Amino acid sequence: MNWISIDPATKTGIARWHDHELMYVATMRPASPKERKAHGHEAVAVVSQGITRVMSDRLAFWTTELATASAVIVEEAMGFSPKAVAQLGFRRGYIAACAERFSLAHTEVNTSSWRKVAGEAWNVSFPAKSDAAKALSVSLVREHYGIECSDDEADAVLIGHWALRTRTVRP
Repeated sequence: MNWISIDPATKTGIARWHDHELMYVATMRPASPKERKAHGHEAVAVVSQGITRVMSDRLAFWTTELATASAVIVEEAMGFSPKAVAQLGFRRGYIAACAERFSLAHTEVNTSSWRKVAGEAWNVSFPAKSDAAKALSVSLVREHYGIECSDDEADAVLIGHWALRTRTVRP
């Protein structure tokens, strides 16, 4: 069973899984001006293992990414401003619509829920400050999954860890 866990944000963290095994992590970000000039105004860049792919738009990326998945788990995060809340809602809605298009199981998880499961599994407590919590996520993924990744990718991996521990995904 192939499935994906996602931390939606301006830089969206993505973790791709096969059953219980983490296959790879990636970050989708807005394309740079140079990349947009070459690929169009709506272009996005996807960075995985040091390799950057530029795609024409989000739909092209999600179509490619979700076409072979059977489930998607997405963080249900909230921002600190109305603009951030609207942007996160748009990203979550876009992912949900793409999941619906491919008839995928779609689950959203609150940030505090996946952090609680990770904290209990490895006997740590996530700090209240965002920067310190992100650093702890990176540290846990490095220690328990053996990979170096960004904080967005680390959160996506820990969202996947939550899905496995809570049996939301049953490979």
